[in-house]
Amino acid sequence: VPGGLVPPADVVVANILVGQLVRPSMVCSLCANLAPGGLLCLSGVRPHEIGSLKEAYGTWVEWEDWMYAEADPGVGGEAYWGTWARLVGRRVATPEQTAMLSEHAVS
Repeated sequence: VPGGLVPPADVVVANILVGQLVRPSMVCSLCANLAPGGLLCLSGVRPHEIGSLKEAYGTWVEWEDWMYAEADPGVGGEAYWGTWARLVGRRVATPEQTAMLSEHAVS
């Protein structure tokens, strides 16, 4: 939702492939709709993609590394499904950052 929810959400979950998650408009839309201190959960990504997510969201999110997890695909599942990861962080922002996020979400 460009422009931001009123009030913003305490939790935002996005189970989307990394190509969409790192788009600047997606970063801004997700973070603009997340309350300061709220949790952002990104999943649907591979473990080797975590670095690009941390970089894309690093201005707006402080990562809760203790919440990071990788899915166990089970016996024989790894060859078919591969390994998936979950990354969780808390939104940090000043009022100025929030205004900038809202503006970038619609650009």
